[in-house]
Amino acid sequence: MRTGWTVHLAKKVDLPIAEVRYSKRRTLALVITRDARLLVRAPTRTTRAAIDAFLRAKAHWVLTGLAQVKERNRQAQAPAMREGTVFFFLGKPIPLAWSSGPGLPLRLDEGRFLLRPERASDGQALLQRWYLNQAKTLFPMRVQLYAAQMGIDPGGIALSKARTRWGSCSRRGVRFSWRLIQAPLEIIDYIVVHELAHRQVANHSSRFWALVASFLPDWRERRRWLKEKGASLFSLEAPY
Repeated sequence: MRTGWTVHLAKKVDLPIAEVRYSKRRTLALVITRDARLLVRAPTRTTRAAIDAFLRAKAHWVLTGLAQVKERNRQAQAPAMREGTVFFFLGKPIPLAWSSGPGLPLRLDEGRFLLRPERASDGQALLQRWYLNQAKTLFPMRVQLYAAQMGIDPGGIALSKARTRWGSCSRRGVRFSWRLIQAPLEIIDYIVVHELAHRQVANHSSRFWALVASFLPDWRERRRWLKEKGASLFSLEAPY
């Protein structure tokens, strides 16, 4: 691995490479990270000239991808914890209101998130913890529902704070990003079915997608929602 360099494109456009990782792989690959950095994966003996030429050939794709990520990050900026700010739970908009009464510092009541104003400074952490607790209850229920329909043993069920995957599957079971609790239920169900299908088919072959489609015929629309709006689920990033 080595730090990258800048590739000069036409029209005085510079393309900075954040990092180049060499390995025994056979082909060059480009990765745009969630924080809009460009990474290069290259075979061990690949020259800098070859990497530069590859990037120039892929310049349009890279520049478009970087612009999209930056725009998604702009949209996903943490919302202010003040009255009227709207958050989402299972795809439904929930406005924030101040609460001076007894009870928990943050709670959902009659379609509003009620937060004690003196806890506004840690309101994001409180909301994230609330989301996490809801996910701990809901996700196992959805997994068991679809596992029974699909005839698949889900193994263990866990939550994840990973930033690069909505879900994952291993021999031990399935894991899901807690952030999905903000999305509509049909989006959560898509990830549930997706990971359960991986318990039977490890790859993304036509057999895998046929299995997903047999339970969710509209899986493409659900996947499209994640591609277009998934960045908005990353707005709350206080540690829990």
